[in-house]
Amino acid sequence: MRILKGLNVFYQRFDKKSIVRKKILSDFNFIKDEKKLFIQKKCIKFFEKCHQLNSVVIYSATKFEIDTIKIFNYLIDRKVDVYFPKILKDNMSFDLVRDKQELIKGNFNIFEPTSNLKCKLEEIDYFLVPCLGLDKNYYRLGYGKGFYDKALKNISSDKLVTMLPRKNISSFSFAQIHDIKIGNVFTETEENYNGYNWNIFL
Repeated sequence: MRILKGLNVFYQRFDKKSIVRKKILSDFNFIKDEKKLFIQKKCIKFFEKCHQLNSVVIYSATKFEIDTIKIFNYLIDRKVDVYFPKILKDNMSFDLVRDKQELIKGNFNIFEPTSNLKCKLEEIDYFLVPCLGLDKNYYRLGYGKGFYDKALKNISSDKLVTMLPRKNISSFSFAQIHDIKIGNVFTETEENYNGYNWNIFL
């Protein structure tokens, strides 16, 4: 009976994540460009407040994510080392990028770095990670492949940053044991969110 109950909880979580993911993917193109730009600006403002900023991991956005080009340009102008993810079989590494021309389409049709100058995770100041959604406790919902969960499992949530529309933050919990928590969340709303160990910049 205990095993059946455990399986039931697992499948409920799986179904919830699948439903949320499908809804987010279908709705993202209806988000206005000015909202997306506003979210980007808030992320840049966060980095502006970080006086000792030496290295940041960011991502190449798909059509379902907030774009990072303006953030990349800001960091490069500031002489910050910027790293992008690269998929190698079942693992993810983060390689240095100094210019947008150093990015080419790789796995899953996502732009990846051409260099092999990998970072040391413990030396990165912040990780700006792509995020389709968050549950009510700010556990990340990705595409289901688990690359970020595996790569950043030992990274403090305080170092994890994401950008997404407020409506993509769920009112229920769907986290599984491997999901990572996000400590810095940027949305387009003007509401104030207060939670344990969360830095939500609005």
